[in-house]
Amino acid sequence: MKLTDQIFMVRPAAFGFNGQTAQNNAFQSEPTANLADIAQLAIIEFDKMVATLREHSITVHVVQDTPQPPKPDAIFPNNWFSSHADGTLVLYPMFAENRRLEITPEALNYFKENFVIRTILDLTQYVHEDKFLEGTGCLIFDRESNIAFVNRSARTNDNLCQQIEHHLNCEVVIFDAFDANNLPVYHTNVIMAMGDDFVIYCEESIAKNHREMVRNKLESIGKKLIPISLKQVANFGGNMILLKNNKEEKKLILSQSAFDALLPAQRETLNSFCHLVPIAIPTIEKTGGGSVRCMISELFWPTRPNL
Repeated sequence: MKLTDQIFMVRPAAFGFNGQTAQNNAFQSEPTANLADIAQLAIIEFDKMVATLREHSITVHVVQDTPQPPKPDAIFPNNWFSSHADGTLVLYPMFAENRRLEITPEALNYFKENFVIRTILDLTQYVHEDKFLEGTGCLIFDRESNIAFVNRSARTNDNLCQQIEHHLNCEVVIFDAFDANNLPVYHTNVIMAMGDDFVIYCEESIAKNHREMVRNKLESIGKKLIPISLKQVANFGGNMILLKNNKEEKKLILSQSAFDALLPAQRETLNSFCHLVPIAIPTIEKTGGGSVRCMISELFWPTRPNL
């Protein structure tokens, strides 16, 4: 799998509980604490995460969110765009109306000023047809084999997956997956994390009639399968991301809750492939319903030559 050493993150200005996304995100919990305190704790966790990533020699591009209009989930930019090595920028249609505001001129200008953007595939107009596809929350790309894995949910549309296949010249493997309450998993990236030689995934969550198909496809592209349980998924055990730093070292970024949920044998296996970097973000996870992978967008575009 092709790894990147540059990532994009958005520092929140109005982090909080998003009632619109809570309709189908079972990971969210409405806070009892003061909303201003929650927002401030999220900023502290965010800044510590950026500092930790930089300490591990990962290049982090940070854009400050704008306070107006309020965007409680701006901290999760991986849902509204993806970048591709040929210079393609894909903009995705978001399920929640207030999340569509996250595609800001500030972020788009930052991309254009710092990277070579040759093509923009804008799918956002499909929100008017109630068709949604939420970026690398839904699409788990293996960029070496040019395959993406996605489970069906209210935030995933089969027709838009076909458009991704056509425009990005890739294969999209679609399957059904369910959480512990037998509800559709809202984002694939809570049950699957793609590495270069391995994949962390929750086979237990995948519909029985799709398990063999998904397993065979993952094995066919040379992945060591590292299964996790639904209990581990509930602790964001599937919401990890493998990066390389500017020293070509492989770093698996995961939350402290995900790290704590791993079994010793799983940690040992992962340590044979990469270095684990656990980061504590309890406020962001509990209130926002997303973890470290959701906070990170990989940047594969060529950088501008004058930078």
